[in-house]
Amino acid sequence: MTFLDLARLKTAGVNELETLDLGFSTAIFAWANRLMHTPGERVRAE
Repeated sequence: MTFLDLARLKTAGVNELETLDLGFSTAIFAWANRLMHTPGERVRAE
């Protein structure tokens, strides 16, 4: 995310707390994806 992205969010009416919430939500989702898709995990044959 760049300063330009933040400026666009502010222009769209998103306040600082909402921006922070968006960042935290994205981070939690990214962490969960890494946790569930661990390297070397075998895929079960159907």
